[in-house]
Amino acid sequence: MSLKNTPSPNDSTIHKTIAVTQPIPEAGLSMLRPYGQLRIGPANTIHTPESLCELVEGCDALVCFVGDSITEPVLQAASPTCKIVANYGVGTDNIDIETATRLGIRVTNTPEAPTAATADLTMAIMLSLVRDLRGAEALAQSQTWKGIAPMQIFGSDISGKTLGIVGAGGIGCAVAKRANGFDMKLLYVSRKENDTINALGGRRVEIATLFAESDIVTLHVALAPETRHLVNQSLL
Repeated sequence: MSLKNTPSPNDSTIHKTIAVTQPIPEAGLSMLRPYGQLRIGPANTIHTPESLCELVEGCDALVCFVGDSITEPVLQAASPTCKIVANYGVGTDNIDIETATRLGIRVTNTPEAPTAATADLTMAIMLSLVRDLRGAEALAQSQTWKGIAPMQIFGSDISGKTLGIVGAGGIGCAVAKRANGFDMKLLYVSRKENDTINALGGRRVEIATLFAESDIVTLHVALAPETRHLVNQSLL
């Protein structure tokens, strides 16, 4: 694996190594450089356990992403020098928290950073499915389209449909706000009442009711033992 080492302007006084699993925007790298030398993995890479172990060996800090599996062998390779694993993502299910704790490595995440982008993408996917945008694009690229026909690639209205939101955290609330702009009815599943979604006319229900009454269901929960296989055959 080819690694890119970027010297820090303070390298003469700060002898720290920050491993970054993939290149990130320069704005982020410039924030890290004053604190040590950057060791950056190759772009657009699905890391293997071996490549991650090579990348993190001897590092003082690790910046990773939700697609990186930071397992016990990876953490062992980073230990004992590594003091923190900073995960770019809402959750930490890609990191072996138990091993990190045992090795004295702190783990952080970015719960708010992807909220707006994820909510936007959720709405884009819903609109694409309901309006069959993929079919429309395929027809346009086929060069066989002769004009508008009454029953051709119109899909259906998203307005008035019922959206079921499983998980009323930051992303779930952001999706609810956007869906409300499309005049969608809102149901949600949460441990407690959510004032934001309630103010939009949403209603908190049990998950079985949500699946029974929703036209579209979107899940925004962290992966945990209690959420694994949350959607099963009986709900569908």
